[in-house]
Amino acid sequence: LLFPGDKALELHALPRRPIGGSDGAAVIVIDGTWSQAKSIFNRSRALGAVKQVQLTGFGGSEYSIRTQPTRGSLSTLESVAHILAWLETDSTIVEVLVRPLRAMCRHQIEHGAVHHHSRDDPDYMSRQEYK
Repeated sequence: LLFPGDKALELHALPRRPIGGSDGAAVIVIDGTWSQAKSIFNRSRALGAVKQVQLTGFGGSEYSIRTQPTRGSLSTLESVAHILAWLETDSTIVEVLVRPLRAMCRHQIEHGAVHHHSRDDPDYMSRQEYK
């Protein structure tokens, strides 16, 4: 289960196994906002029993039109891209999957969207402060 926490192992600490097959890797990803994902995780005993993995060291999210909880937090798309790249030992997967996200953010900013900082960034302003 891809979900950060005290019990989560770093992805790179796990043995690489091919996706699928009888002893292949399976990755569960909760898709939603950080608040929704946390709520889904906390409500599910089944998810709580699955080995957790987390991603660290990948820098900040390129999903710049949404606020992330921390500078190291990634969107679901970015997380899945990094996991697939690691499992397949093919770093080009990240670029291929994240390129449309960058284009969308660039387009949104060109048409009035605002660049967001993570909540732990010194430049972060809440909606109340921004108004």
